[in-house]
Amino acid sequence: MDPSTLIHYRDELADLMRERFGPKKDRPVRYLAAFCLTSATADLLTDTDFAAVLQAALRGERESRGPNRPVGWSFSEYFGLALQADLGEFDAVEGRREAWHIVRALRSILPGDLFSPFIRCAYDAWENTVEVVHRTPARV
Repeated sequence: MDPSTLIHYRDELADLMRERFGPKKDRPVRYLAAFCLTSATADLLTDTDFAAVLQAALRGERESRGPNRPVGWSFSEYFGLALQADLGEFDAVEGRREAWHIVRALRSILPGDLFSPFIRCAYDAWENTVEVVHRTPARV
């Protein structure tokens, strides 16, 4: 990801986290870890890959909680399948495998019902960043 886009993303993520999860001083430290890991993931990937990773994480979480999941399947399997469907082979592009590991760590840091809202926040921050960074100037 472009360094200036990454700066905008971090600012947008911090703003949305404050709106959705309260002031930094009042949030558990797990949210600081999640912010840092998500920022690191954004720094590893292209814009397109980063968006795909966040979307795959949301899909993997939703499917892993579904009623018809195979015995023994967890978030990791669903997330891996979603990533592979969206991006292809992990090792084909540098940073993808690392992103997979980071998102799995995020899910451990934000257990239960905390993971999906955070990933949704991270994705919304990404969409807002893209809108600001890639906005074309209005013609007069």
